[in-house]
Amino acid sequence: MAAVITYTPGMQIENGAEVKGALGCFVTRVSDSKIMLLSNAHILFGGATNSQGVNVYQPPSSSSCCKGALIASTLGSWAAGFRAVSVTMSEGPQTGYETDCAVALLKAQVKYDNTIPGGIGMITGLPPSGLGITGVVLFAGQMPQASDLVRFYSPMSNQVKFGFIIQMNYTATYTAGGTGAVEKELYPKAGKVAGAGDILPLVNNFLVFPVPPPGTPGTPPEGSLMWCEHGDSGSVVVNAANQVIGLVAAAKENSFPIDPATDPPALQAMLKSASGIGLVCPIGRVRAQLTTQGLDFTIPGSLSGTATAAGHSAAALRRRSEDQAFQHGRNRAAAALRATRLGLVILGKLRQHAAEARQLISRNRRVQVAWHRSQGPAFVQHIMHNLRDPAHRVPDSINGVSRAQALEAMADLLAGAGSPALRRDVARYRDLVMRHAPGLDSLEHVGEVVARARRELCGR
Repeated sequence: MAAVITYTPGMQIENGAEVKGALGCFVTRVSDSKIMLLSNAHILFGGATNSQGVNVYQPPSSSSCCKGALIASTLGSWAAGFRAVSVTMSEGPQTGYETDCAVALLKAQVKYDNTIPGGIGMITGLPPSGLGITGVVLFAGQMPQASDLVRFYSPMSNQVKFGFIIQMNYTATYTAGGTGAVEKELYPKAGKVAGAGDILPLVNNFLVFPVPPPGTPGTPPEGSLMWCEHGDSGSVVVNAANQVIGLVAAAKENSFPIDPATDPPALQAMLKSASGIGLVCPIGRVRAQLTTQGLDFTIPGSLSGTATAAGHSAAALRRRSEDQAFQHGRNRAAAALRATRLGLVILGKLRQHAAEARQLISRNRRVQVAWHRSQGPAFVQHIMHNLRDPAHRVPDSINGVSRAQALEAMADLLAGAGSPALRRDVARYRDLVMRHAPGLDSLEHVGEVVARARRELCGR
C-alpha cells in the first residue's frame, strides 16, 4: 500500500505546462475556509496564460508522460496575478508589476501541513501589522541583527536561505496582516518577471540581501552567496516569528557600490560576498491583488489537515447559507429597481460600469488610495451584510467619513479617471445621486428612494 504523502511548503511543484517552482504555503480562502496553496502566477500558470483551472502536480517530472500526483487546480487567472502600477523615479515614470501571485484549490483528500523544512518550523500566520522586522540602512553602515533576518526554504539547494531587507529611499504604505505601517524597504525597480509575458520589471518589491546562516564562522568568500535561484520562485519568506511576509519572485545581480574610504570593513566584506540578491512580493500586496478576484485568504497558525470535498465542512455549509441569503438580497434590490423606468436605467448603468470601476479601484493608484481613505471597503462590507440581513443598517459614517463624503469623493475620481462613457454618466446622474443616495441605509428601501427621485425628475 502506497504511503500517504503530506505536502509542505518548499516542495517543488509543476503546472500543466511543466513550469517548475516552489509550493509557497497553504492558506484558507476567507469566503468558505477551503484550503488553497499559494505561489507565483508564473509558476502555477506558467505558459498557460489564457487558461483557468490549470492542474498543479507534485513532484515535478522530467517529461509530460510521467507527471507527479495531481494536488490542486488554479483559481482566478494568470494575468490577474500581476498588478501593474506606475512609480515616479529619477529618470521619470516607470511601469512595472507589484505582484506575481496566484492560488490553487487543493483536491479532496490531499494532506497538507504548513511546517517549513530545514528547521524553520510551523508557519505562525501573518504579521498583525508591518513586517515584524526592521529594514537595514546599508549605506549608513548599519549591520543586520539576527532578529531582523528573513528566511525561506530553497527547493533547489535544499537549504534555508537567510537575508535581510535593505532600507531604500522609497516609502509606501503596507497593510498586510492588519493595520497600516510605513515601510522604507521597498525596492523601486529591478529584475524581470519570468515566464510568459516577461515584459515589465518588478516594482515596489522588497530587496533582500543574502547572508550566511547565523553562527557561521568566518567571512564568506567573495561572490559566494545568492538569495535565490531559478526554481525557488513562489517560496514564502518568513520573519523570525515564522510569520509570512512575502513570496520569492525573482533574482537580481548584486550591483551595490562599495566605498573603501567610508564603508566599515565588515560592510565591505558583506557587500562583496553576494553574487545575487532577491526580490520578494510583499504579502500585503499579494492579498490585496488576489482579493480583487474574490480570492482573499488568511493564514491561520499551525495549519495542517486533509482537504475535504466541497460542502463537507461546517464553515462551507455556513458560507453556502450566507451566499444564498446574499443572493436573495440582491434579487430583492434588483426587483425593486426593475419596478420603475428610472430604476431600470440605474440597474443598466451599474451593470455597464461595474467592471471598469473595479478595475480603476484595483489598478489606478490614485483611485485606490481615495477608495480606502473614503472607507469604501468598509461601506461595501456593510452593504453586503445588509443584503444578507435586511435588519442590518449601513452606518451614517465610518471613521469620520460620511456616506455622502464617500460618494462625493468617488464620483470626483471616477469622473477624472474613467472612460468617456463613465465620465458622461457620472456628470449626468451625480446631482440626483447626491440628493438621494446618502440617506439610503438599507437596500430594502431602494425602491422608495428611486420613486422619490423619479417624482422629482417628473416635477410631481
